[in-house]
Amino acid sequence: MLSTAFRYLRNIRELHLGSNQFSGKLSAFLFSLPHIERLDLSGNQFEGPIPVNLSSNLSMSLKSLRFSQNNLSGKLSFFWLRNLTELEEIDLSGNTNLTVRVNIPGWVPPFQLKQLTLSGCDLDKGIIEEPHFLRTQLYLEELDLSNNNLSGSMPNWLFTKEATLVNLNLGNNSLTGSLLPIGHPQTALQTMIISNNHITGQLPMGFGSIFPCLSTLDFYHNNFYGQIPMSLCHINRMRLLDLSNNNFSGELPPCVFTDFPDLWIFSISNNQLGGLVFGGMNNLSVGFALHLGNNIFEGPLPPLLSGSLVILSLYDNKLSGELDPSFWNLSRLGVLNLSGNHITGKIHPKICNLTSIEILDLSDNNFSGPIPKCTSASLSSFNLSANSLSGDISHGLFSTPNLVTLDMRYNKLTGNLSWLEDLGNISALSLGWNEFEGQVTPNLCKLCPRIIDLSHNKLSGSLPPCLGRIFCDRKAIEITDPFLLLYVIMEVYILVTDTRGFTFGTKGNQYTYGYNFYGKMSGIDLSGNMLSGEIPWELGNLSHIKSLNLSNNFFSGQIPVSFANMSEIESLDLSHNELTGPIPWQLTRLWMLGVFSVAYNNLSRCIPNSGQFGSFTMDSYQGNTNLHNMTQGDECSPSHGSGAGDTPPEGSDRITDDPVLYAVSAASFILAFWTTIAFMVCHPAGWKIILKSAKLLSWCCRF
Repeated sequence: MLSTAFRYLRNIRELHLGSNQFSGKLSAFLFSLPHIERLDLSGNQFEGPIPVNLSSNLSMSLKSLRFSQNNLSGKLSFFWLRNLTELEEIDLSGNTNLTVRVNIPGWVPPFQLKQLTLSGCDLDKGIIEEPHFLRTQLYLEELDLSNNNLSGSMPNWLFTKEATLVNLNLGNNSLTGSLLPIGHPQTALQTMIISNNHITGQLPMGFGSIFPCLSTLDFYHNNFYGQIPMSLCHINRMRLLDLSNNNFSGELPPCVFTDFPDLWIFSISNNQLGGLVFGGMNNLSVGFALHLGNNIFEGPLPPLLSGSLVILSLYDNKLSGELDPSFWNLSRLGVLNLSGNHITGKIHPKICNLTSIEILDLSDNNFSGPIPKCTSASLSSFNLSANSLSGDISHGLFSTPNLVTLDMRYNKLTGNLSWLEDLGNISALSLGWNEFEGQVTPNLCKLCPRIIDLSHNKLSGSLPPCLGRIFCDRKAIEITDPFLLLYVIMEVYILVTDTRGFTFGTKGNQYTYGYNFYGKMSGIDLSGNMLSGEIPWELGNLSHIKSLNLSNNFFSGQIPVSFANMSEIESLDLSHNELTGPIPWQLTRLWMLGVFSVAYNNLSRCIPNSGQFGSFTMDSYQGNTNLHNMTQGDECSPSHGSGAGDTPPEGSDRITDDPVLYAVSAASFILAFWTTIAFMVCHPAGWKIILKSAKLLSWCCRF
């Protein structure tokens, strides 16, 4: 117990035990140490209530209480701290089950806090709407009330002439109102975060004069509108500026790209801003990340563009023209997203200058010609889909040993798929709607992807049985020091910033997944090719696959009974092939199957009606003239046999698709058959059986 460990340290003034793994309940003894001033137990696993109440014997010397990021619960009223005249700092953030009562009408506390951090607590919802306590604290330097779903109007009353606030965080609440009016410059304020609220109105024209010393300005996801004021450029200490996900319009002042020498991150994505991209400037001062996606910026990217950018995002704008070869001189780029524009021309071989590139997205443009072949050890995500690229890539494209996602759908690329064996780390492979030809070779089986889309090409031949083991357990990504920064960039950029995601067709629709799609989707789409032969029964080994589409090919033979082993399958499309025989009744055990189609084949016998099959419409079976409902006629009655298309015989609950077992069974049947024939022909007793059978048959025929 901590109380035992410090019982003899009665003269201790500061106790800092943050960021450890201490657990258990807090001891009241710690609060009564006679000379304790600063008590820091943050970042541990303490639980239960804070042992403070009306009758507590608290040390009068206490100045700082830090208990953030624990598992504390119960209730704490600030009124119980009424005797602590020296108290300057309270940090209770990250204790979601701790009820904190701050507002006590009529009570004026004897202390003046410099820091009040109550993010993510069970806090008084009216602390801003009825700020009894906050109005008594005249010397606050840091105020963090984020992540509390607080209501009320934007507390402009905090911005007084005498205000001492340095850091203000009101993010992730439900505040309304606007920033007007603010009559006094806030020369002390350096951080202002009001992201994820409902603040509206325009930014004051003199915004830069009101907040001249800001280094962090985060207004992400509010309802601001109107133009970005020119005075914003007067804040020359800015390091992070995020105005994304609002309704700003008009043109950006060009100075925002050139007049912030210390600007690290600038994000203005998801607004309605227009004009020339970068305001026509070509010398960018932003030092790390520039997010301008989903606006209406237009024109070509300027030539001789210079800067030290690591992330450049311009997706979903109206950029046009060709890329000047000098554009590829931004050699520090780790993330480049130009998708969803109208950029034309060929991809210049100088793209190989991007030696640090981690994410490269040029999709949904009008690029044409071949894909330059480069070497990139860092490239993890490569998207060239929906362009007009052409050429034979039988001998590969980028030499990218660490490639995780590759999307080249909707182009005019040709050649075979022999080069796929070089993509040893691929998790999402999307090559649909091109002109690839040849067979699906066993080389593909050497990979461990979660998504494969080879649909609508010119692939032919049969499927290799080894596809049944294509989904394997991928080891955790090992990050070596040289690539640590770029890996973090990729995670932050895709999971937090980029909204386009990865698209895969399943259940008859296109769905978009974020970068972390591994646990959400696994699937194979080979539809719209010229594949033939029987469907390998080994595909049934794909027990974790969620979507399989083999439609619009020339597959023949029966539906493998082994498909019943796909216990997680949600969508199975075998339509528009040449399949024969029954629908295996064992498929009724696929309880997660939501979409199923075997339309336009040559299937026969009965349509199963148990399990999920009871919910499928006749559209799933149309175009099979010999396929019948279970309720139509005696031939579909369960009493007329127990074939693969009928209901299972009683007590039959094991799925069998073992070729060795089939061979043994067949050999046993043949041996028994010929033994019986030999017995009847060669043995006297056998002849008696034959004669009796003939007489019986003759007697039956009379009737």
